[in-house]
Amino acid sequence: MAAIENAGTTGNPAGDSDGTSREQIVEAAAAALAAAGSHDDVYGEVSRAAGVSRDAVAGAFPAEHDLLLAVLDLRDTQAEQFMAGPDDPGVDQLRGVIRLIERNATTPGLVALHWRLSAEAIVADHPAHAYYAERYQAVIAGTAEIFQQMADRRELADGVDPTAAAHALIAVLDGVQLQWLINPAGVDMAAIVRGHVRTLLPPGTEL
Repeated sequence: MAAIENAGTTGNPAGDSDGTSREQIVEAAAAALAAAGSHDDVYGEVSRAAGVSRDAVAGAFPAEHDLLLAVLDLRDTQAEQFMAGPDDPGVDQLRGVIRLIERNATTPGLVALHWRLSAEAIVADHPAHAYYAERYQAVIAGTAEIFQQMADRRELADGVDPTAAAHALIAVLDGVQLQWLINPAGVDMAAIVRGHVRTLLPPGTEL
Protein backbone atom coordinates (compact mmCIF):
# COMPACT_ATOMS: atom_id res chain seq x y z
CA MET A 1 0.00 0.00 0.00
CA ALA A 2 1.09 3.55 -0.58
CA ALA A 3 1.25 4.23 3.15
CA ILE A 4 4.52 2.35 3.45
CA GLU A 5 6.06 2.59 0.01
CA ASN A 6 8.75 4.85 1.46
CA ALA A 7 9.03 3.16 4.85
CA GLY A 8 12.58 3.00 6.10
CA THR A 9 14.05 5.04 3.26
CA THR A 10 16.44 6.71 5.67
CA GLY A 11 18.34 3.42 5.68
CA ASN A 12 19.97 1.53 2.84
CA PRO A 13 17.18 1.10 0.25
CA ALA A 14 18.94 -1.80 -1.42
CA GLY A 15 19.59 -3.78 1.75
CA ASP A 16 22.93 -4.96 3.09
CA SER A 17 26.25 -4.89 1.32
CA ASP A 18 26.10 -8.70 1.02
CA GLY A 19 23.38 -8.32 -1.59
CA THR A 20 20.39 -9.01 0.62
CA SER A 21 17.57 -6.72 -0.53
CA ARG A 22 14.88 -5.05 1.54
CA GLU A 23 12.37 -7.35 -0.15
CA GLN A 24 14.31 -10.43 0.97
CA ILE A 25 14.49 -9.09 4.51
CA VAL A 26 10.73 -8.47 4.53
CA GLU A 27 10.02 -11.97 3.21
CA ALA A 28 12.28 -13.45 5.89
CA ALA A 29 10.58 -11.30 8.52
CA ALA A 30 7.12 -12.50 7.43
CA ALA A 31 8.25 -16.12 7.70
CA ALA A 32 9.88 -15.56 11.10
CA LEU A 33 6.92 -13.67 12.57
CA ALA A 34 4.25 -16.03 11.22
CA ALA A 35 4.61 -18.42 14.16
CA ALA A 36 2.84 -17.75 17.45
CA GLY A 37 4.86 -16.04 20.15
CA SER A 38 5.75 -12.72 21.67
CA HIS A 39 8.55 -11.87 19.18
CA ASP A 40 10.25 -9.54 21.65
CA ASP A 41 13.48 -9.38 19.61
CA VAL A 42 12.22 -8.68 16.11
CA TYR A 43 15.57 -7.60 14.64
CA GLY A 44 17.28 -10.65 16.10
CA GLU A 45 14.66 -13.08 14.76
CA VAL A 46 14.64 -11.49 11.34
CA SER A 47 18.43 -11.36 11.06
CA ARG A 48 18.63 -15.09 11.80
CA ALA A 49 15.84 -15.90 9.35
CA ALA A 50 17.37 -13.75 6.59
CA GLY A 51 20.91 -14.94 7.27
CA VAL A 52 22.23 -11.41 7.69
CA SER A 53 23.53 -9.36 10.57
CA ARG A 54 21.30 -7.50 12.98
CA ASP A 55 22.93 -4.29 11.72
CA ALA A 56 21.91 -5.16 8.16
CA VAL A 57 18.26 -5.41 9.18
CA ALA A 58 18.44 -2.17 11.17
CA GLY A 59 20.22 -0.50 8.25
CA ALA A 60 17.43 -1.39 5.86
CA PHE A 61 14.71 -0.59 8.43
CA PRO A 62 16.02 1.88 11.05
CA ALA A 63 12.62 1.93 12.81
CA GLU A 64 11.08 -1.39 13.84
CA HIS A 65 7.59 -0.21 12.96
CA ASP A 66 8.74 0.34 9.34
CA LEU A 67 9.74 -3.32 9.14
CA LEU A 68 6.52 -4.51 10.74
CA LEU A 69 4.40 -2.40 8.40
CA ALA A 70 6.34 -3.73 5.43
CA VAL A 71 5.55 -7.26 6.63
CA LEU A 72 1.84 -6.43 6.87
CA ASP A 73 1.93 -4.84 3.44
CA LEU A 74 3.45 -8.03 2.02
CA ARG A 75 0.76 -10.03 3.83
CA ASP A 76 -1.95 -7.86 2.26
CA THR A 77 -0.44 -8.28 -1.22
CA GLN A 78 -0.24 -12.05 -0.81
CA ALA A 79 -3.83 -12.14 0.46
CA GLU A 80 -5.04 -10.23 -2.61
CA GLN A 81 -3.20 -12.66 -4.88
CA PHE A 82 -4.55 -15.64 -2.93
CA MET A 83 -8.11 -14.36 -3.24
CA ALA A 84 -7.82 -13.34 -6.88
CA GLY A 85 -10.95 -14.50 -8.64
CA PRO A 86 -12.56 -14.06 -12.02
CA ASP A 87 -12.75 -10.73 -13.81
CA ASP A 88 -16.45 -10.68 -12.89
CA PRO A 89 -16.32 -10.82 -9.07
CA GLY A 90 -19.02 -12.38 -6.99
CA VAL A 91 -19.63 -15.53 -5.01
CA ASP A 92 -16.24 -16.94 -6.01
CA GLN A 93 -14.51 -14.07 -4.24
CA LEU A 94 -16.54 -14.68 -1.11
CA ARG A 95 -15.40 -18.28 -1.25
CA GLY A 96 -11.90 -16.83 -1.47
CA VAL A 97 -12.50 -14.90 1.76
CA ILE A 98 -13.34 -18.17 3.50
CA ARG A 99 -10.20 -19.82 2.11
CA LEU A 100 -8.17 -16.82 3.26
CA ILE A 101 -9.44 -17.05 6.83
CA GLU A 102 -8.48 -20.74 6.80
CA ARG A 103 -5.02 -19.75 5.59
CA ASN A 104 -4.68 -17.10 8.30
CA ALA A 105 -5.09 -19.83 10.90
CA THR A 106 -1.67 -21.12 9.82
CA THR A 107 0.05 -17.79 10.55
CA PRO A 108 -1.04 -16.80 14.07
CA GLY A 109 1.97 -14.53 14.55
CA LEU A 110 0.98 -12.34 11.60
CA VAL A 111 -2.64 -12.20 12.75
CA ALA A 112 -1.43 -11.11 16.19
CA LEU A 113 0.92 -8.55 14.63
CA HIS A 114 -1.99 -7.03 12.71
CA TRP A 115 -4.05 -6.79 15.87
CA ARG A 116 -1.30 -5.33 18.00
CA LEU A 117 -0.40 -2.63 15.48
CA SER A 118 -4.00 -1.81 14.60
CA ALA A 119 -4.83 -1.28 18.28
CA GLU A 120 -1.82 0.98 18.74
CA ALA A 121 -2.65 2.85 15.52
CA ILE A 122 -5.90 4.21 16.95
CA VAL A 123 -3.81 7.16 18.14
CA ALA A 124 -3.62 9.66 15.29
CA ASP A 125 0.13 10.30 15.57
CA HIS A 126 1.11 6.62 15.67
CA PRO A 127 3.40 5.62 12.74
CA ALA A 128 0.89 2.97 11.63
CA HIS A 129 -2.19 5.22 11.77
CA ALA A 130 -2.01 6.31 8.11
CA TYR A 131 -1.43 2.73 6.99
CA TYR A 132 -4.54 1.43 8.74
CA ALA A 133 -6.69 4.40 7.77
CA GLU A 134 -5.80 3.84 4.11
CA ARG A 135 -6.11 0.06 4.43
CA TYR A 136 -9.63 0.09 5.86
CA GLN A 137 -10.83 2.74 3.44
CA ALA A 138 -9.56 0.75 0.45
CA VAL A 139 -10.76 -2.65 1.69
CA ILE A 140 -14.26 -1.45 2.55
CA ALA A 141 -14.62 0.50 -0.71
CA GLY A 142 -13.47 -2.47 -2.76
CA THR A 143 -15.75 -4.89 -0.91
CA ALA A 144 -18.74 -2.55 -1.27
CA GLU A 145 -18.08 -2.34 -5.01
CA ILE A 146 -18.10 -6.13 -5.29
CA PHE A 147 -21.33 -6.33 -3.32
CA GLN A 148 -22.89 -3.65 -5.52
CA GLN A 149 -22.02 -5.62 -8.64
CA MET A 150 -23.52 -8.72 -7.03
CA ALA A 151 -26.68 -6.78 -6.13
CA ASP A 152 -26.99 -5.60 -9.72
CA ARG A 153 -26.92 -9.25 -10.79
CA ARG A 154 -29.35 -10.20 -8.01
CA GLU A 155 -26.67 -12.35 -6.35
CA LEU A 156 -27.28 -10.81 -2.92
CA ALA A 157 -30.18 -11.64 -0.64
CA ASP A 158 -33.11 -9.24 -0.76
CA GLY A 159 -32.63 -6.18 1.42
CA VAL A 160 -28.82 -6.42 1.71
CA ASP A 161 -27.22 -2.99 1.41
CA PRO A 162 -23.82 -3.32 -0.32
CA THR A 163 -22.02 -0.68 1.75
CA ALA A 164 -23.42 -1.86 5.06
CA ALA A 165 -22.61 -5.45 4.10
CA ALA A 166 -19.01 -4.49 3.35
CA HIS A 167 -18.57 -2.86 6.77
CA ALA A 168 -20.21 -5.84 8.46
CA LEU A 169 -18.06 -8.43 6.67
CA ILE A 170 -14.82 -6.65 7.59
CA ALA A 171 -16.04 -6.34 11.18
CA VAL A 172 -16.79 -10.07 11.30
CA LEU A 173 -13.39 -10.95 9.84
CA ASP A 174 -11.57 -8.75 12.34
CA GLY A 175 -13.67 -9.84 15.30
CA VAL A 176 -13.46 -13.56 14.68
CA GLN A 177 -9.68 -13.42 14.30
CA LEU A 178 -9.33 -11.56 17.61
CA GLN A 179 -11.52 -14.16 19.34
CA TRP A 180 -9.46 -16.93 17.73
CA LEU A 181 -6.19 -15.42 18.97
CA ILE A 182 -7.55 -15.48 22.51
CA ASN A 183 -9.20 -18.91 22.25
CA PRO A 184 -7.88 -20.81 19.21
CA ALA A 185 -9.32 -24.15 20.27
CA GLY A 186 -12.80 -22.75 20.80
CA VAL A 187 -13.25 -20.63 17.67
CA ASP A 188 -13.78 -22.08 14.18
CA MET A 189 -13.06 -19.00 12.11
CA ALA A 190 -13.99 -20.46 8.74
CA ALA A 191 -17.33 -21.80 9.99
CA ILE A 192 -18.26 -18.47 11.54
CA VAL A 193 -17.31 -16.48 8.43
CA ARG A 194 -19.10 -18.97 6.18
CA GLY A 195 -22.23 -18.65 8.31
CA HIS A 196 -22.14 -14.86 8.07
CA VAL A 197 -21.59 -14.88 4.32
CA ARG A 198 -24.61 -17.17 3.90
CA THR A 199 -26.82 -14.46 5.39
CA LEU A 200 -25.80 -12.15 2.54
CA LEU A 201 -26.67 -14.55 -0.28
CA PRO A 202 -29.91 -15.91 -1.71
CA PRO A 203 -31.03 -19.20 -0.15
CA GLY A 204 -29.39 -22.23 -1.72
CA THR A 205 -26.19 -20.48 -2.84
CA GLU A 206 -23.32 -22.92 -2.47
CA LEU A 207 -20.23 -21.98 -0.53
